[in-house]
Amino acid sequence: AEGATVLGEVLNRSDTKPETVKMLLDKGANVNQAESNGATPIFYIAANNQISSARRTEIAKMLLDKGADKTVKAKNGKTPLD
Repeated sequence: AEGATVLGEVLNRSDTKPETVKMLLDKGANVNQAESNGATPIFYIAANNQISSARRTEIAKMLLDKGADKTVKAKNGKTPLD
């Protein structure tokens, strides 16, 4: 998608795996890089209902451990927790 980051694209997939996210994070993916809509990677994993809750939680913890901001607001004014 236009304005998308690699990490954001991966987190939007139905087959997102923690190992893939870990590899991207280890390679320096920016956990707070906003896409064109203002959303950061934590938004995408929080909203990805295509994968199990346990997997979403595991990946969200990885992002948070790397410093993802859970209070950031997208252009629509919402946070990842909304």
